[in-house]
Amino acid sequence: MGPVVKVFLLAVLAVAYAQQPDDSGPPEPYEFKYNVQDEEGNTQMHEQSSDGSGTVRGTYGYTDKDGLFRIVEYVADANGYRAMIKTNEPGTKTGGSADAPVESSAPDQ
Repeated sequence: MGPVVKVFLLAVLAVAYAQQPDDSGPPEPYEFKYNVQDEEGNTQMHEQSSDGSGTVRGTYGYTDKDGLFRIVEYVADANGYRAMIKTNEPGTKTGGSADAPVESSAPDQ
């Protein structure tokens, strides 16, 4: 079998494979969550759920061993990704940052 025939057969196989139907079906609702803590007392968490029709909602964040935290609540849907940040990190203020509202409970400095 010559190199031209091999290339032709490889091309035919590639096209046939690329046209496999998508058997994944319609989106289905789901949810997951985790919450982990390291040996120093820092925690990370994430919760997420989908309604199966294109809307995903969730929360993720961390709290360090000293109680400083950042939590992000979000929704992603036909209107895009929108997030709300809650934190008590020093130097933060309630307001907006890159189109994400920030709610700070840090003491004023």
